[in-house]
Amino acid sequence: ETPEISDDPTTQFQMSLDEIREQIGSKIQVNDLANGGKEFIFPAARNPGFAAYVTVFWLIWTGIVVALFWNWKQVPAIFPLLFGAFDLLITIFAFNLWFHRNRVVVSPERVTIQSSWLGVKKQRILAAPDAANFETYDGASMGHQVYYDLKLKTRDGREFTAATYIPDKPEADWLARQMSATLKNVPAKDSNS
Repeated sequence: ETPEISDDPTTQFQMSLDEIREQIGSKIQVNDLANGGKEFIFPAARNPGFAAYVTVFWLIWTGIVVALFWNWKQVPAIFPLLFGAFDLLITIFAFNLWFHRNRVVVSPERVTIQSSWLGVKKQRILAAPDAANFETYDGASMGHQVYYDLKLKTRDGREFTAATYIPDKPEADWLARQMSATLKNVPAKDSNS
């Protein structure tokens, strides 16, 4: 038999997802579990460039807020309060980039989404029949770079964030497919390999 010829002439030049993940230096870990499930670990500080940029911006903004409070008699009171409130939001954002960690365990029986900040954990467990699938959404952006979020959609229309700040769309889509396939106990196909 002759081998099938692909309709896509670029197929031979396309990299597999494993090669892409290695090239981009992905820190996201995917582990197979004995029960047929998979564990997805999204470590803290996995985007150090983005986190450093936000931290520098936060330091500059905090300096402005300190200057406004220092000169509170010379500026209207609304400015230090508004700038201070925005500074609090930037602080939380920077803290999340450096210290927020996610762990998602998907099996044919249940989905466990665990978030932790410096050892403080929050966990949500859903039965597999209640979960519909995982999807990729646009999240934060910096310049032209978009960071993607993974969300679990339930059959009754609720959404739960499974992971945030994934810098590469192909990897985010692949992770969503892997999670959804594991949930349905169907071997996932990697379309790039």
